[in-house]
Amino acid sequence: MPLVDPDSALAEAEATALAEIIEGRLVTPVYQQVVDLDSWQTVGFEALARGPEGSVLELPARMFAAAHRENRVAELDFVCQAAAIEGAIAAGLGRDVDLFINLEPLSDRADPPDFLLDAAEAAREQLRITVEITERELTARPAELIAMVQRLRERPNWGVALDDVGVESGSVGLIPLIEPDVIKLDMSLLHKPMNRERARTAHAVLAEAERTGTKVLAEGIETEAHLRDARALGAELGQGWFFGRPGPLLAGGGALGNTRRHSRVSPAERPGPETTPFEFLAERRETRRGSKPMLLQMSRALEHEALSQGTETVLISTFQDVRYFGEPTAAWYERLAAELTFVGAIATGLGGEPAPGVRGASIDAGTKLRTEWDVVVLAPHFAAAFASRECPPDPTQPHRMFDHIFTYDRDLVATVANLLVAHIAPRAGGG
Repeated sequence: MPLVDPDSALAEAEATALAEIIEGRLVTPVYQQVVDLDSWQTVGFEALARGPEGSVLELPARMFAAAHRENRVAELDFVCQAAAIEGAIAAGLGRDVDLFINLEPLSDRADPPDFLLDAAEAAREQLRITVEITERELTARPAELIAMVQRLRERPNWGVALDDVGVESGSVGLIPLIEPDVIKLDMSLLHKPMNRERARTAHAVLAEAERTGTKVLAEGIETEAHLRDARALGAELGQGWFFGRPGPLLAGGGALGNTRRHSRVSPAERPGPETTPFEFLAERRETRRGSKPMLLQMSRALEHEALSQGTETVLISTFQDVRYFGEPTAAWYERLAAELTFVGAIATGLGGEPAPGVRGASIDAGTKLRTEWDVVVLAPHFAAAFASRECPPDPTQPHRMFDHIFTYDRDLVATVANLLVAHIAPRAGGG
């Protein structure tokens, strides 16, 4: 009796199930809330697809894996899109919230069926749709993706979200070409410890959000700690089991806005000499709260960015107290000073040259700047400032916490740099 290959038998069963799903349009949509992290108001729903309950293709990952194997991705995606739109219309979602739907780029190359065209036409009158495109597709086929985004933007009430940002580190440089309405941070930025690569991604996203007003959405929020870190990373929106698992659609909430900021500092707004970087920026940017380990990686990423910008770069940091300017930090800043045009360090008890080439300044223990940890980088083609103020000790937190602000606005960064330079005395001989 011939043996049956179990893998072959499973693949055949999945191919049969897939054909039934596509031909019978047997996909069931479920929806997960997108929440404003300040108001906790529901501002959108992401539509997720499920195969027939109890079938071999109930889970979406398995369903789409079978579709890839059978070369039927576009057909399955059309069914999923239509199900998501029709389900939202049936629930009376309306235009006061966004419906997030996933789109496989392969689908854009095929002609949509009539049932999807009918759903899209109905959506034109009744919904606001944000199409999610994965970050991996941005690096795999950028030209095709940009053309697809342009076509999507021609549709009234349709927007674009870039999904899974943080998985492919090289793709962040392409974000300005897409100009997404929403950037969705991959859950790895919350579920894994912050490292330099993830910190560089976070900086790139924050800079784009500040420049364009795009919304930042953190995925995978499951705990209070995830929520805290999402806010620390600048996310305004959140999604995850902390707010609710995918399920039937319940309409409600408010629309996503897109507020752009103009931040040029006029002469009348120039801060006085006693103003600290945190005070100055807190009047112009929203403050976040984050832990020392996370912010340390973010600040280190700025220092490394300064090193990569070349000799014309200025780097100035505050350290609160000399004990935070230990031997490893001194050695690192000595290296920075050897490469950059000006490197400054400010803290209580710090000498005039705390490391070779580093311009030091000591401040009184009672000054407001003593409570701050700041890093400012100013280069010909790059500008960034991190300003933070230590929070009172909290026994519920395992690490020191800081209220903080990141900005990449050149005018604001230059103003902050001037505030700090004013504390550094000139070298003997005027150098």
